[in-house]
Amino acid sequence: GRSSSSSSGGGGGDFGHALALCSGHTATHVLPIVDGRMDLQNARRINLGGRHTSHFMYSLLRLKHPQHMHTLSLARAQRAVHLHSYAALAYREELRLWAQPAYLAQHRLVYQLPFVEHTLSAEEAEAQRLNKLKQGERLREQNRRKREQDLANLRDELVRRKHAYDMRHGPKRAFKEALASWGVRDDEELAQTIDALEVKSARRQNKLDGVEEEAAPKEEPQPPEVDEELLVTPDERLTEEQMKLKRRQRFLKTMFEYRQKARIEREGNRVQEEQRKREEEERKRSDLTGWLAELHQRRKDLAAKREKREYLKSQLADRKSRLSQLRMRMIVHQLDEQAKGGRRMRDKDADRLHEQDTFGMDDDDWAIYRQISNPTGEDSEEEAEEAEYTHVEALLRENDAEFDALLEQKERLALANVPTAAELHQVVLDVERIRVPELLFEPHQVGVDQCGLLETIELVLRNYPDSVRRQLLGNVFLTGAHASFRNLEERVRRDLVSVLPVGTPLRVFSAAD
Repeated sequence: GRSSSSSSGGGGGDFGHALALCSGHTATHVLPIVDGRMDLQNARRINLGGRHTSHFMYSLLRLKHPQHMHTLSLARAQRAVHLHSYAALAYREELRLWAQPAYLAQHRLVYQLPFVEHTLSAEEAEAQRLNKLKQGERLREQNRRKREQDLANLRDELVRRKHAYDMRHGPKRAFKEALASWGVRDDEELAQTIDALEVKSARRQNKLDGVEEEAAPKEEPQPPEVDEELLVTPDERLTEEQMKLKRRQRFLKTMFEYRQKARIEREGNRVQEEQRKREEEERKRSDLTGWLAELHQRRKDLAAKREKREYLKSQLADRKSRLSQLRMRMIVHQLDEQAKGGRRMRDKDADRLHEQDTFGMDDDDWAIYRQISNPTGEDSEEEAEEAEYTHVEALLRENDAEFDALLEQKERLALANVPTAAELHQVVLDVERIRVPELLFEPHQVGVDQCGLLETIELVLRNYPDSVRRQLLGNVFLTGAHASFRNLEERVRRDLVSVLPVGTPLRVFSAAD
Protein backbone atom coordinates (compact mmCIF):
# COMPACT_ATOMS: atom_id res chain seq x y z
CA GLY A 1 0.00 0.00 0.00
CA ARG A 2 0.96 3.68 -0.28
CA SER A 3 2.97 5.19 2.55
CA SER A 4 4.42 8.57 3.35
CA SER A 5 7.76 9.05 5.06
CA SER A 6 10.17 11.58 6.45
CA SER A 7 13.83 10.97 7.21
CA SER A 8 16.67 12.65 9.07
CA GLY A 9 20.34 11.77 9.06
CA GLY A 10 20.02 9.44 6.06
CA GLY A 11 19.82 5.70 6.42
CA GLY A 12 17.31 3.36 4.96
CA GLY A 13 15.51 0.82 7.04
CA ASP A 14 15.85 -2.85 7.80
CA PHE A 15 12.20 -3.89 7.98
CA GLY A 16 13.18 -6.76 10.30
CA HIS A 17 13.56 -4.05 12.94
CA ALA A 18 10.82 -1.43 13.45
CA LEU A 19 9.00 0.59 16.09
CA ALA A 20 5.22 0.48 15.67
CA LEU A 21 3.06 3.18 17.25
CA CYS A 22 -0.45 1.68 17.28
CA SER A 23 -3.39 3.87 18.31
CA GLY A 24 -6.56 1.96 19.15
CA HIS A 25 -9.98 2.69 20.62
CA THR A 26 -8.99 2.48 24.30
CA ALA A 27 -5.16 2.56 24.30
CA THR A 28 -2.04 3.45 22.34
CA HIS A 29 0.83 0.92 22.19
CA VAL A 30 4.53 1.37 21.45
CA LEU A 31 5.57 -2.04 20.01
CA PRO A 32 9.24 -2.83 19.20
CA ILE A 33 9.79 -5.35 16.39
CA VAL A 34 13.19 -7.08 16.48
CA ASP A 35 14.28 -9.57 13.79
CA GLY A 36 10.76 -9.62 12.40
CA ARG A 37 9.16 -10.61 15.73
CA MET A 38 7.33 -8.43 18.22
CA ASP A 39 9.22 -7.97 21.51
CA LEU A 40 6.25 -7.88 23.88
CA GLN A 41 8.47 -7.86 26.96
CA ASN A 42 9.66 -4.33 26.15
CA ALA A 43 6.34 -3.06 24.72
CA ARG A 44 4.57 -0.20 26.49
CA ARG A 45 0.96 0.96 26.63
CA ILE A 46 -0.62 4.41 27.10
CA ASN A 47 -4.20 4.21 28.39
CA LEU A 48 -5.45 6.75 25.88
CA GLY A 49 -7.14 6.05 22.56
CA GLY A 50 -9.86 7.13 20.20
CA ARG A 51 -12.53 6.90 22.88
CA HIS A 52 -10.74 9.50 25.00
CA THR A 53 -10.15 11.97 22.16
CA SER A 54 -13.78 11.72 21.00
CA HIS A 55 -15.12 12.28 24.50
CA PHE A 56 -12.71 15.18 25.01
CA MET A 57 -13.93 16.90 21.85
CA TYR A 58 -17.52 16.14 22.87
CA SER A 59 -16.99 17.81 26.28
CA LEU A 60 -15.24 20.85 24.79
CA LEU A 61 -18.02 21.48 22.28
CA ARG A 62 -20.78 21.05 24.87
CA LEU A 63 -19.09 23.53 27.19
CA LYS A 64 -18.55 25.96 24.34
CA HIS A 65 -22.08 25.67 22.92
CA PRO A 66 -24.43 24.80 25.81
CA GLN A 67 -27.42 25.84 23.70
CA HIS A 68 -26.74 22.80 21.48
CA MET A 69 -26.49 20.40 24.40
CA HIS A 70 -29.12 18.06 22.97
CA THR A 71 -28.09 18.43 19.32
CA LEU A 72 -24.40 17.69 19.69
CA SER A 73 -23.73 13.97 19.75
CA LEU A 74 -20.68 11.81 20.36
CA ALA A 75 -20.78 10.73 16.71
CA ARG A 76 -20.55 14.36 15.54
CA ALA A 77 -17.67 15.00 17.93
CA GLN A 78 -15.86 11.90 16.64
CA ARG A 79 -16.37 13.09 13.07
CA ALA A 80 -14.90 16.50 13.99
CA VAL A 81 -11.85 14.75 15.52
CA HIS A 82 -11.06 12.70 12.42
CA LEU A 83 -11.88 15.29 9.74
CA HIS A 84 -10.80 18.63 11.22
CA SER A 85 -8.16 18.02 13.92
CA TYR A 86 -4.42 18.13 13.32
CA ALA A 87 -1.25 17.79 15.37
CA ALA A 88 0.47 21.08 16.22
CA LEU A 89 4.18 21.09 15.40
CA ALA A 90 4.86 23.52 18.29
CA TYR A 91 1.84 23.34 20.60
CA ARG A 92 2.59 26.29 22.92
CA GLU A 93 3.48 28.62 20.08
CA GLU A 94 0.38 27.68 18.13
CA LEU A 95 -1.81 28.29 21.18
CA ARG A 96 -0.52 31.87 21.19
CA LEU A 97 -1.38 32.14 17.50
CA TRP A 98 -4.94 30.99 18.14
CA ALA A 99 -5.26 33.78 20.72
CA GLN A 100 -4.81 36.37 17.96
CA PRO A 101 -8.15 37.50 16.42
CA ALA A 102 -6.82 37.59 12.85
CA TYR A 103 -5.43 34.04 13.02
CA LEU A 104 -8.60 32.82 14.72
CA ALA A 105 -10.85 34.30 12.02
CA GLN A 106 -8.73 32.76 9.26
CA HIS A 107 -8.39 29.20 10.62
CA ARG A 108 -11.56 28.49 12.55
CA LEU A 109 -14.16 26.19 11.02
CA VAL A 110 -17.94 26.48 11.22
CA TYR A 111 -19.87 23.23 11.53
CA GLN A 112 -23.50 23.55 10.46
CA LEU A 113 -26.02 21.59 12.51
CA PRO A 114 -29.32 20.50 10.98
CA PHE A 115 -32.26 22.87 11.46
CA VAL A 116 -35.66 23.70 10.03
CA GLU A 117 -36.16 27.35 9.08
CA HIS A 118 -39.67 28.60 9.61
CA THR A 119 -40.83 31.57 7.55
CA LEU A 120 -43.83 33.48 8.85
CA SER A 121 -46.69 34.00 6.47
CA ALA A 122 -48.59 37.29 6.34
CA GLU A 123 -51.40 35.83 8.48
CA GLU A 124 -48.93 34.50 11.07
CA ALA A 125 -47.07 37.82 11.20
CA GLU A 126 -50.35 39.68 11.75
CA ALA A 127 -51.38 37.19 14.45
CA GLN A 128 -48.00 37.65 16.10
CA ARG A 129 -48.41 41.44 16.03
CA LEU A 130 -51.89 41.21 17.56
CA ASN A 131 -50.58 38.83 20.20
CA LYS A 132 -47.88 41.33 21.15
CA LEU A 133 -50.50 44.06 21.44
CA LYS A 134 -52.61 41.82 23.68
CA GLN A 135 -49.60 41.03 25.82
CA GLY A 136 -48.80 44.72 26.18
CA GLU A 137 -52.39 45.46 27.15
CA ARG A 138 -52.35 42.59 29.64
CA LEU A 139 -49.13 43.89 31.21
CA ARG A 140 -50.58 47.40 31.48
CA GLU A 141 -53.67 45.97 33.17
CA GLN A 142 -51.51 44.00 35.59
CA ASN A 143 -49.54 47.14 36.44
CA ARG A 144 -52.75 49.06 36.98
CA ARG A 145 -54.11 46.38 39.33
CA LYS A 146 -50.82 46.41 41.21
CA ARG A 147 -50.97 50.20 41.59
CA GLU A 148 -54.56 49.93 42.80
CA GLN A 149 -53.54 47.28 45.34
CA ASP A 150 -50.63 49.45 46.52
CA LEU A 151 -52.99 52.40 46.90
CA ALA A 152 -55.45 50.26 48.86
CA ASN A 153 -52.66 49.10 51.17
CA LEU A 154 -51.52 52.69 51.62
CA ARG A 155 -55.02 53.84 52.54
CA ASP A 156 -55.42 50.91 54.92
CA GLU A 157 -52.19 51.92 56.66
CA LEU A 158 -53.41 55.52 56.80
CA VAL A 159 -56.65 54.42 58.49
CA ARG A 160 -54.77 52.34 61.06
CA ARG A 161 -52.37 55.20 61.81
CA LYS A 162 -55.30 57.61 62.25
CA HIS A 163 -56.92 55.12 64.61
CA ALA A 164 -53.68 54.98 66.60
CA TYR A 165 -53.57 58.79 66.66
CA ASP A 166 -57.12 58.92 68.04
CA MET A 167 -56.00 56.73 70.95
CA ARG A 168 -53.98 59.64 72.42
CA HIS A 169 -56.96 60.68 74.53
CA GLY A 170 -57.37 57.15 75.91
CA PRO A 171 -55.19 55.08 78.23
CA LYS A 172 -51.56 56.19 78.03
CA ARG A 173 -50.23 52.62 78.13
CA ALA A 174 -52.21 51.55 75.05
CA PHE A 175 -51.21 54.73 73.21
CA LYS A 176 -47.51 54.17 73.96
CA GLU A 177 -47.78 50.61 72.69
CA ALA A 178 -49.43 51.91 69.50
CA LEU A 179 -46.63 54.46 69.03
CA ALA A 180 -44.00 51.74 69.52
CA SER A 181 -45.72 49.49 66.98
CA TRP A 182 -45.43 52.25 64.34
CA GLY A 183 -41.85 53.11 65.32
CA VAL A 184 -42.54 56.73 66.31
CA ARG A 185 -41.71 58.59 69.51
CA ASP A 186 -44.74 60.80 70.16
CA ASP A 187 -48.03 61.99 68.76
CA GLU A 188 -46.41 64.85 66.81
CA GLU A 189 -44.23 62.46 64.83
CA LEU A 190 -47.23 60.19 64.23
CA ALA A 191 -49.21 63.18 62.93
CA GLN A 192 -46.34 64.02 60.62
CA THR A 193 -46.35 60.50 59.13
CA ILE A 194 -50.14 60.72 58.67
CA ASP A 195 -49.77 63.97 56.72
CA ALA A 196 -47.08 62.44 54.53
CA LEU A 197 -49.24 59.38 53.84
CA GLU A 198 -52.22 61.56 52.88
CA VAL A 199 -50.08 63.50 50.39
CA LYS A 200 -48.67 60.27 48.96
CA SER A 201 -52.14 58.71 48.70
CA ALA A 202 -53.47 61.74 46.82
CA ARG A 203 -50.53 61.71 44.42
CA ARG A 204 -50.93 58.02 43.67
CA GLN A 205 -54.65 58.45 43.09
CA ASN A 206 -53.99 61.30 40.64
CA LYS A 207 -51.32 59.24 38.89
CA LEU A 208 -53.72 56.29 38.66
CA ASP A 209 -56.46 58.51 37.20
CA GLY A 210 -54.04 60.22 34.82
CA VAL A 211 -54.67 63.61 36.39
CA GLU A 212 -51.78 66.04 36.44
CA GLU A 213 -51.16 67.81 39.72
CA GLU A 214 -52.03 71.49 39.58
CA ALA A 215 -49.31 73.83 40.64
CA ALA A 216 -51.78 76.31 42.09
CA PRO A 217 -50.27 78.95 44.35
CA LYS A 218 -50.91 78.26 47.99
CA GLU A 219 -51.54 80.75 50.72
CA GLU A 220 -48.49 82.04 52.51
CA PRO A 221 -48.09 79.82 55.61
CA GLN A 222 -48.08 81.64 58.90
CA PRO A 223 -45.31 80.96 61.42
CA PRO A 224 -46.42 79.07 64.53
CA GLU A 225 -46.83 80.89 67.79
CA VAL A 226 -43.92 79.89 69.98
CA ASP A 227 -42.46 81.17 73.22
CA GLU A 228 -38.89 82.14 72.33
CA GLU A 229 -37.98 82.55 75.97
CA LEU A 230 -39.13 79.01 76.68
CA LEU A 231 -37.07 77.63 73.80
CA VAL A 232 -33.82 79.11 75.15
CA THR A 233 -34.46 78.10 78.77
CA PRO A 234 -32.24 75.18 79.95
CA ASP A 235 -34.08 71.87 80.38
CA GLU A 236 -33.06 71.43 84.04
CA ARG A 237 -35.04 74.57 84.94
CA LEU A 238 -38.29 73.35 83.37
CA THR A 239 -41.06 71.15 84.69
CA GLU A 240 -42.27 68.04 82.86
CA GLU A 241 -45.21 69.91 81.30
CA GLN A 242 -42.94 72.77 80.21
CA MET A 243 -40.48 70.26 78.70
CA LYS A 244 -43.31 68.71 76.70
CA LEU A 245 -44.49 72.15 75.55
CA LYS A 246 -40.91 73.10 74.63
CA ARG A 247 -40.45 69.96 72.53
CA ARG A 248 -43.76 70.60 70.75
CA GLN A 249 -42.95 74.26 70.00
CA ARG A 250 -39.43 73.40 68.86
CA PHE A 251 -40.88 70.74 66.56
CA LEU A 252 -43.42 73.18 65.09
CA LYS A 253 -40.76 75.83 64.56
CA THR A 254 -38.37 73.38 62.93
CA MET A 255 -41.08 72.03 60.60
CA PHE A 256 -42.10 75.56 59.61
CA GLU A 257 -38.49 76.51 58.81
CA TYR A 258 -38.04 73.32 56.84
CA ARG A 259 -41.21 73.90 54.83
CA GLN A 260 -40.23 77.49 54.18
CA LYS A 261 -36.84 76.38 52.93
CA ALA A 262 -38.40 73.70 50.71
CA ARG A 263 -40.92 76.23 49.34
CA ILE A 264 -38.16 78.72 48.51
CA GLU A 265 -36.17 75.94 46.84
CA ARG A 266 -39.19 74.87 44.78
CA GLU A 267 -39.84 78.45 43.75
CA GLY A 268 -36.19 78.83 42.74
CA ASN A 269 -36.36 75.62 40.70
CA ARG A 270 -39.52 76.85 39.00
CA VAL A 271 -37.87 80.15 38.08
CA GLN A 272 -34.79 78.34 36.78
CA GLU A 273 -36.98 76.00 34.71
CA GLU A 274 -38.82 78.94 33.16
CA GLN A 275 -35.52 80.65 32.42
CA ARG A 276 -34.19 77.45 30.84
CA LYS A 277 -37.25 77.17 28.63
CA ARG A 278 -36.88 80.79 27.47
CA GLU A 279 -33.18 80.24 26.68
CA GLU A 280 -34.02 77.01 24.85
CA GLU A 281 -36.64 78.75 22.75
CA GLU A 282 -34.19 81.56 21.96
CA ARG A 283 -31.51 79.02 21.01
CA LYS A 284 -34.01 77.23 18.78
CA ARG A 285 -34.78 80.44 16.87
CA SER A 286 -31.15 81.52 16.53
CA ASP A 287 -29.40 78.20 15.79
CA LEU A 288 -31.80 75.36 14.97
CA THR A 289 -29.06 72.96 13.80
CA GLY A 290 -26.97 73.35 16.95
CA TRP A 291 -30.07 73.10 19.14
CA LEU A 292 -31.11 69.83 17.47
CA ALA A 293 -27.58 68.46 17.91
CA GLU A 294 -27.79 69.25 21.63
CA LEU A 295 -31.18 67.50 21.83
CA HIS A 296 -29.76 64.38 20.15
CA GLN A 297 -26.86 64.37 22.62
CA ARG A 298 -29.23 64.79 25.57
CA ARG A 299 -31.33 61.89 24.31
CA LYS A 300 -28.20 59.77 23.93
CA ASP A 301 -27.03 60.58 27.47
CA LEU A 302 -30.45 59.80 28.93
CA ALA A 303 -30.56 56.49 27.06
CA ALA A 304 -27.13 55.59 28.48
CA LYS A 305 -28.34 56.42 32.00
CA ARG A 306 -31.41 54.25 31.45
CA GLU A 307 -29.30 51.28 30.34
CA LYS A 308 -26.98 51.69 33.32
CA ARG A 309 -29.95 51.93 35.68
CA GLU A 310 -31.54 48.79 34.25
CA TYR A 311 -28.24 46.94 34.61
CA LEU A 312 -27.91 47.98 38.25
CA LYS A 313 -31.51 46.94 38.89
CA SER A 314 -30.88 43.50 37.43
CA GLN A 315 -27.72 43.14 39.52
CA LEU A 316 -29.45 44.21 42.74
CA ALA A 317 -32.40 41.91 42.03
CA ASP A 318 -30.05 38.94 41.66
CA ARG A 319 -29.16 37.60 45.08
CA LYS A 320 -25.98 35.96 43.80
CA SER A 321 -24.56 39.04 42.12
CA ARG A 322 -21.49 40.63 43.71
CA LEU A 323 -23.11 44.07 43.87
CA SER A 324 -26.17 42.76 45.71
CA GLN A 325 -24.13 40.75 48.20
CA LEU A 326 -21.87 43.73 48.87
CA ARG A 327 -24.79 46.03 49.58
CA MET A 328 -26.39 43.45 51.86
CA ARG A 329 -23.18 43.16 53.85
CA MET A 330 -22.90 46.94 54.18
CA ILE A 331 -26.42 47.03 55.64
CA VAL A 332 -25.55 44.33 58.16
CA HIS A 333 -22.35 46.11 59.19
CA GLN A 334 -24.22 49.39 59.61
CA LEU A 335 -26.87 47.76 61.80
CA ASP A 336 -24.16 46.11 63.87
CA GLU A 337 -22.38 49.44 64.42
CA GLN A 338 -25.64 51.06 65.47
CA ALA A 339 -26.25 48.23 67.95
CA LYS A 340 -22.82 48.91 69.46
CA GLY A 341 -23.63 52.58 69.98
CA GLY A 342 -21.70 53.82 66.98
CA ARG A 343 -18.37 52.34 68.09
CA ARG A 344 -16.10 51.15 65.28
CA MET A 345 -15.64 47.40 65.13
CA ARG A 346 -12.28 45.90 65.86
CA ASP A 347 -10.75 43.64 63.21
CA LYS A 348 -11.55 40.48 65.10
CA ASP A 349 -15.16 41.63 65.59
CA ALA A 350 -15.47 42.25 61.84
CA ASP A 351 -14.07 38.78 61.12
CA ARG A 352 -16.51 37.24 63.60
CA LEU A 353 -19.42 39.09 62.00
CA HIS A 354 -18.30 37.93 58.55
CA GLU A 355 -18.28 34.31 59.70
CA GLN A 356 -21.59 34.45 61.59
CA ASP A 357 -23.45 36.62 59.08
CA THR A 358 -26.38 34.66 57.65
CA PHE A 359 -28.46 37.69 56.64
CA GLY A 360 -29.82 37.07 53.15
CA MET A 361 -30.26 33.32 53.52
CA ASP A 362 -33.99 33.76 54.09
CA ASP A 363 -36.54 35.30 51.71
CA ASP A 364 -37.77 37.62 54.50
CA ASP A 365 -34.31 39.20 54.69
CA TRP A 366 -34.50 40.06 51.01
CA ALA A 367 -37.96 41.55 51.44
CA ILE A 368 -36.48 43.87 54.09
CA TYR A 369 -33.61 44.63 51.74
CA ARG A 370 -35.98 45.62 48.93
CA GLN A 371 -37.89 47.85 51.35
CA ILE A 372 -34.64 49.53 52.42
CA SER A 373 -33.60 50.00 48.78
CA ASN A 374 -36.86 51.78 47.93
CA PRO A 375 -38.87 52.55 51.08
CA THR A 376 -41.47 54.79 49.44
CA GLY A 377 -42.10 52.58 46.43
CA GLU A 378 -41.28 55.55 44.18
CA ASP A 379 -38.21 56.68 42.32
CA SER A 380 -38.57 60.38 41.67
CA GLU A 381 -35.19 60.67 39.97
CA GLU A 382 -35.98 57.87 37.56
CA GLU A 383 -39.41 59.33 36.81
CA ALA A 384 -37.83 62.74 36.17
CA GLU A 385 -35.32 61.24 33.74
CA GLU A 386 -38.03 59.28 31.94
CA ALA A 387 -40.16 62.41 31.68
CA GLU A 388 -37.21 64.37 30.29
CA TYR A 389 -36.46 61.57 27.80
CA THR A 390 -40.07 61.63 26.59
CA HIS A 391 -39.97 65.44 26.36
CA VAL A 392 -36.73 65.39 24.34
CA GLU A 393 -38.13 62.80 21.92
CA ALA A 394 -41.28 64.86 21.48
CA LEU A 395 -39.19 67.95 20.67
CA LEU A 396 -37.12 65.99 18.16
CA ARG A 397 -40.20 64.60 16.43
CA GLU A 398 -41.69 68.06 16.27
CA ASN A 399 -38.63 69.92 14.99
CA ASP A 400 -36.45 67.29 13.23
CA ALA A 401 -38.03 65.87 10.10
CA GLU A 402 -35.34 63.14 9.89
CA PHE A 403 -35.77 61.86 13.43
CA ASP A 404 -38.37 59.19 12.66
CA ALA A 405 -36.33 58.00 9.67
CA LEU A 406 -33.26 57.78 11.93
CA LEU A 407 -35.15 55.63 14.44
CA GLU A 408 -36.33 53.32 11.66
CA GLN A 409 -32.79 53.00 10.35
CA LYS A 410 -31.50 52.05 13.82
CA GLU A 411 -34.25 49.47 14.15
CA ARG A 412 -33.29 47.97 10.78
CA LEU A 413 -29.63 47.82 11.82
CA ALA A 414 -30.60 46.14 15.07
CA LEU A 415 -32.63 43.56 13.15
CA ALA A 416 -29.72 43.06 10.73
CA ASN A 417 -27.48 42.14 13.68
CA VAL A 418 -29.91 39.47 14.83
CA PRO A 419 -28.45 36.06 13.87
CA THR A 420 -30.30 33.98 11.31
CA ALA A 421 -31.70 30.54 12.01
CA ALA A 422 -28.68 28.95 10.28
CA GLU A 423 -26.24 30.99 12.41
CA LEU A 424 -28.07 29.97 15.57
CA HIS A 425 -27.41 26.30 14.68
CA GLN A 426 -23.67 26.48 14.04
CA VAL A 427 -20.74 25.04 15.97
CA VAL A 428 -17.36 26.76 15.73
CA LEU A 429 -14.16 24.71 15.83
CA ASP A 430 -11.00 26.68 16.56
CA VAL A 431 -8.40 25.82 19.19
CA GLU A 432 -10.08 22.45 19.78
CA ARG A 433 -8.53 21.33 16.49
CA ILE A 434 -5.09 21.13 18.12
CA ARG A 435 -6.09 20.50 21.75
CA VAL A 436 -7.54 17.07 21.02
CA PRO A 437 -4.53 15.56 19.15
CA GLU A 438 -2.23 16.97 21.83
CA LEU A 439 -3.63 14.36 24.23
CA LEU A 440 -1.28 11.80 22.61
CA PHE A 441 1.66 13.84 23.90
CA GLU A 442 0.06 15.17 27.11
CA PRO A 443 -2.39 12.54 28.49
CA HIS A 444 -2.59 14.36 31.82
CA GLN A 445 -5.00 16.87 30.24
CA VAL A 446 -7.77 14.27 30.60
CA GLY A 447 -6.54 12.80 33.88
CA VAL A 448 -4.40 9.95 32.54
CA ASP A 449 -1.38 9.80 34.85
CA GLN A 450 1.06 8.38 32.31
CA CYS A 451 3.86 9.51 30.03
CA GLY A 452 3.13 10.95 26.63
CA LEU A 453 4.07 9.36 23.32
CA LEU A 454 7.61 10.79 23.17
CA GLU A 455 8.52 9.77 26.74
CA THR A 456 7.11 6.27 26.18
CA ILE A 457 9.22 5.84 23.03
CA GLU A 458 12.31 6.87 25.02
CA LEU A 459 11.49 4.27 27.71
CA VAL A 460 11.25 1.53 25.08
CA LEU A 461 14.50 2.50 23.33
CA ARG A 462 16.47 2.42 26.61
CA ASN A 463 16.03 -1.34 26.75
CA TYR A 464 18.15 -1.93 23.62
CA PRO A 465 21.79 -1.44 22.72
CA ASP A 466 22.78 1.41 20.43
CA SER A 467 22.97 -0.78 17.30
CA VAL A 468 19.44 -2.15 17.75
CA ARG A 469 18.13 1.29 18.75
CA ARG A 470 19.41 2.80 15.50
CA GLN A 471 17.68 0.06 13.50
CA LEU A 472 14.39 0.58 15.36
CA LEU A 473 14.49 4.32 14.67
CA GLY A 474 15.06 3.60 11.00
CA ASN A 475 11.43 2.39 10.78
CA VAL A 476 9.00 4.24 13.02
CA PHE A 477 5.57 3.15 11.84
CA LEU A 478 2.31 4.97 12.74
CA THR A 479 -0.95 3.05 12.53
CA GLY A 480 -4.45 3.28 13.93
CA ALA A 481 -7.13 5.95 13.78
CA HIS A 482 -4.92 8.74 15.12
CA ALA A 483 -2.31 8.12 12.44
CA SER A 484 -4.57 10.07 10.08
CA PHE A 485 -3.96 13.30 12.01
CA ARG A 486 -2.36 15.84 9.74
CA ASN A 487 1.21 16.75 10.77
CA LEU A 488 1.45 13.79 13.16
CA GLU A 489 4.41 12.24 11.30
CA GLU A 490 6.29 15.55 11.32
CA ARG A 491 5.45 16.14 15.01
CA VAL A 492 6.79 12.70 16.02
CA ARG A 493 9.92 13.23 13.92
CA ARG A 494 10.60 16.68 15.42
CA ASP A 495 10.10 15.48 18.97
CA LEU A 496 12.44 12.54 18.42
CA VAL A 497 15.10 14.69 16.75
CA SER A 498 15.06 16.99 19.79
CA VAL A 499 16.14 14.12 22.13
CA LEU A 500 18.29 11.88 19.86
CA PRO A 501 22.00 12.34 19.28
CA VAL A 502 22.94 14.33 16.20
CA GLY A 503 23.16 12.18 13.07
CA THR A 504 20.91 9.37 14.35
CA PRO A 505 19.09 7.81 11.37
CA LEU A 506 15.33 8.37 11.64
CA ARG A 507 12.46 7.43 9.38
CA VAL A 508 8.81 8.02 10.27
CA PHE A 509 5.93 6.87 8.09
CA SER A 510 2.28 5.88 8.47
CA ALA A 511 -0.14 3.32 7.07
CA ALA A 512 -1.83 4.16 3.79
CA ASP A 513 -5.34 3.62 5.20
